[in-house]
Amino acid sequence: MAFSGESGDGFEIFDVTDRANPVGRGNLATSTTARRLDVYGKFAYLAVADSGFLIIDIRNQDFPSVIGRWNSGYGQNVSFYSDRYGDKVCLSSEYEGFYIIDVSYPDSP
Repeated sequence: MAFSGESGDGFEIFDVTDRANPVGRGNLATSTTARRLDVYGKFAYLAVADSGFLIIDIRNQDFPSVIGRWNSGYGQNVSFYSDRYGDKVCLSSEYEGFYIIDVSYPDSP
């Protein structure tokens, strides 16, 4: 699978089993421009303009769904990491700065 979330098209999932002919599987419209994406396990973390970031459940790749969100204003870049203290997302925001958000409970970051 391949994931796209760095354009005005929102979030998209592609089956790239045949790399010469990728097939669109699922998509999710975002209210504003998708900026950056990181995928880890069963979740995608998507920075979106004017909305901070979204946590997207990708277990059903035909129908991805938003299960959590954190609003910082203008989300610019996002990166997931895990350590002994839990799962975290690093989010940079164009105007508000840099955040580290605990996403151990994806439905309530």
